[in-house]
Amino acid sequence: MRDTLGAFVSGLRRKSGLFKWLFFVTLALLVALNIILRPHHPHVDAEALPGFWAVFGLVLAVAMAVLMKGIVAPLIGFSEDIYDRDQ
Repeated sequence: MRDTLGAFVSGLRRKSGLFKWLFFVTLALLVALNIILRPHHPHVDAEALPGFWAVFGLVLAVAMAVLMKGIVAPLIGFSEDIYDRDQ
């Protein structure tokens, strides 16, 4: 079981470039479809713009990553010998 799982994960790692390419193609296709398929009743005016939700998601993902780095980095930035100082 372990060898099979390891081989599977190694195979996925070797194909990471393909997965990245497919991911970006899918995202581009969804933004292109957003140009054709318009929302019937947008809640805000910006929602009617093509690619609004893609840009909105990207901006919020980057903002959350920066914010969480600022919050979590000081918490996990302790020295490696924090528990061995008494000895």
